Amino acid sequence: GGGGGGGGGAAGESLAPKAQMVVTACWLSMKEVSLVIGELARMVPLPGGGNSRGGGGDDQDVGLLDPSQLRAAGAHLLQVLLVMKHNGAIEKTRVGLMCLGERLLRSSRRELSGLPATWMEELFARLTEPGQGVTDLIRRSAGLPFGFMAIFLAEPGGIPRQLLHSALARLLDIAADDGDSVRQGGVARGQSEGVHVPQVHAFNVLRAVFADRELSTETTAFAAQGLEVSIRGFSSPHWEVRNGATLSFASLLTKVCGYMNTSAPKSGGASRRSATGDEFFLRFPRLHPFLLDELADSTTLLEGPTGAVHPSLYPILALLSRLRPSAATRDGDSGNRALAPSAFVPLVRRCARGRPLAVRGAAARALAPLVAPDGVAAAARATLLNLARRCYYPSSSDVMKTSSSASGGVAGGVGKGVKGVKGVGAPRVGYNAAHGALLCVRAMLSPEGPAAAADAQSRAAAVDAVAGGLAACAYLATESPVAAVAAEWLACAEAAIALSSGVNGIGGGEGAVESCLGLRQLTWVACAPAAGAARFVSLSGGGAAAQASFAAGASVAPADAIWCKIAARVRCKLALSTSSSSSSSDASSASDASNAAISDSGVGDRAAMTAAAAIVAGASMAAAEAAAVATAPLAIISSANAATGFTLPVRGDRAATTAAAIACLSPALPYEARASAMKALRDAGVDAVAAAMDVGALRRYVSGAVLSCETRHTCARRALELIASWTSEGAQEAPVVTAGGAGGVGGVVGAAAGGGCAGGVEDVEWSVVEGLASSSPNERVRCEALRCLGCLAAVRVTRWEVEAKQQQAQQQQQQGQQQAPGHQLCKQAASLVALIAAGAAPERPADTRAAAAAALAASTLL
Repeated sequence: GGGGGGGGGAAGESLAPKAQMVVTACWLSMKEVSLVIGELARMVPLPGGGNSRGGGGDDQDVGLLDPSQLRAAGAHLLQVLLVMKHNGAIEKTRVGLMCLGERLLRSSRRELSGLPATWMEELFARLTEPGQGVTDLIRRSAGLPFGFMAIFLAEPGGIPRQLLHSALARLLDIAADDGDSVRQGGVARGQSEGVHVPQVHAFNVLRAVFADRELSTETTAFAAQGLEVSIRGFSSPHWEVRNGATLSFASLLTKVCGYMNTSAPKSGGASRRSATGDEFFLRFPRLHPFLLDELADSTTLLEGPTGAVHPSLYPILALLSRLRPSAATRDGDSGNRALAPSAFVPLVRRCARGRPLAVRGAAARALAPLVAPDGVAAAARATLLNLARRCYYPSSSDVMKTSSSASGGVAGGVGKGVKGVKGVGAPRVGYNAAHGALLCVRAMLSPEGPAAAADAQSRAAAVDAVAGGLAACAYLATESPVAAVAAEWLACAEAAIALSSGVNGIGGGEGAVESCLGLRQLTWVACAPAAGAARFVSLSGGGAAAQASFAAGASVAPADAIWCKIAARVRCKLALSTSSSSSSSDASSASDASNAAISDSGVGDRAAMTAAAAIVAGASMAAAEAAAVATAPLAIISSANAATGFTLPVRGDRAATTAAAIACLSPALPYEARASAMKALRDAGVDAVAAAMDVGALRRYVSGAVLSCETRHTCARRALELIASWTSEGAQEAPVVTAGGAGGVGGVVGAAAGGGCAGGVEDVEWSVVEGLASSSPNERVRCEALRCLGCLAAVRVTRWEVEAKQQQAQQQQQQGQQQAPGHQLCKQAASLVALIAAGAAPERPADTRAAAAAALAASTLL
């Protein structure tokens, strides 16, 4: 017997430890018991009518279960909910209690139909039980919310749920009560001493109730009060209350504003289900004065000496940001102006000037829905109005003299003579306010903002206003030492240029097109990657250490990596937009004329020149040229092109646009710039790149100078994607770039007559990609390299066959002189087949097998 018992114990231990098996069995037993009770309540006849589905006896007082048994079943389920902590068992117990309560509420006997109300009173007694401490706070109040939900869902639909309405009013009152300790000025101490535990339980129950879809219609009437209570709960000194208020607010935010998605950005908002500002405040009028007062108090505190952030500031800004812009106000349609969303605009603008970066971003997102589509121009003009310099700036001739004599970098001498400010004069309102203003403008111009929902004339007016405002504060992008502000200026310019498409040819659109042309020129100067990166290094204050860190690829100034990403992306987009097929003839001709005027003009009186010409011919051009010399520009830029390298290329100038793209891909730049430029070129598509640039030169530069020394996995993958997509578009007459030089910057070899060097370059390209496919430490890089090899092979297969026949005919002549080129071609094909076979092995990961299949299909070897 002992041996048999030992054997059984060993078998049990092989499944799981005995204690774990016992506990698991207990949970499963409790769950199944609760489900059995619920199923019995649904199926068997009960006293007082409301019998089982399809049943219904003649005598309504006859049932298989008497009232005492039903009361005992309900008490058991309620006790299980209040003492258990296992979520799975609690959920099934809720189902059983809901089924039982649903049958009891249909009974004609008052003693049975009144049991759910008795259960609810017991739940409230447990929730408000005096003397509760931190030990009574179980995660999300464990089974308490499930007990309330079981009673609420048990009430029949289609008629007012009386238990739900009465319970919600009491729960909101409890959640609004901070307890005696907080009312007497107490603060959080030790292990949550003084926390009002019933308030935490109430918030947890409210979260579950407001998040339930079946109760959505019934709970809408309590949403406004729930938002007020939840927002006030953010100010509690106790973490447990703030946590419960946050969860309740999150469920209410989804309920009243919909989910955060961009399924319909053209409709003018962040969500198809969300309401406009007018609709929201008409639906919940009591929230307008409450939110306005709370936001005013929060703004006053934010602008105070300490700059403290009020606890209710972020939830209010988050709520406003989830709305959709209201429709344009028509003449005669006054509406209820007391509930106008525009009342929040001045306060939100003040929040956008705050010191915390997160507050400025939240305020910008909140401002966009408050602006009507036809009011974007006025709002943008008012936002950008006060971004002028705080101090005097030298004339352009003085700047160029200072820059020519400076030896410390891009703007090493630009800031001399400006006391107390490093580099250049700061904006009058400060850099924080300038950054917040630019964030607001970009939010208004975003695809989800009000400008996208406006008509063509309103969009044209918005583009004109933004272009003028950005031109007036262009120093923030070309000379500012703060990378975050310069990056946001570029982002605003990018959004305005994108919005300007389609405004030409409409009434009032000519001015917008003209302003946008000047903005494009300003943006081209401001987004020079080498000049901007060198400027931030020189103005960082780190000296030689900053230079060394920058050379090693490290960040040397706050947000300089973000600037590099935006600058490279914008520069590639502007270069692509200069193709002969990317814009109308009138706009392109005007751009060409503007560029020619800028190139021919000398450095004269700054006031007599346009904004674009002043920037190009003034301090920015001198600083940018100094940076270009310091960072050894690529040899592909000719001496004639270098003189005007900071002028937007004219339409059809493929050499200048190719040089601009190559400059953004230089290994000397931070990897964020290369990754962003590659992404912009990839997203533009092969056709757009081929229409504006020399694809062959780009492909050879990426494979020879970039990919051969790339250490970042993201850049390597994107470079391989570009090579694969550009392979069929490569031109034999393009300059051939090979790897070499310090820092990985490739040299340039002129194209040989007749393309005689193409074969050698292709062999180098193949070897680089093959090396990554076989030995890269990153799995995703190996997969992308294998796909790229398949695309490279596709354009070589036909030539391999032709050259193989020619080499067979010349085999005897070539013997004894050199190895036949066909041998190298066969080696390349064999290596590709070997890599595909290795990648397709069953033990390889699914991504690798998929890459091998894609390479085989693309190679056309079969």
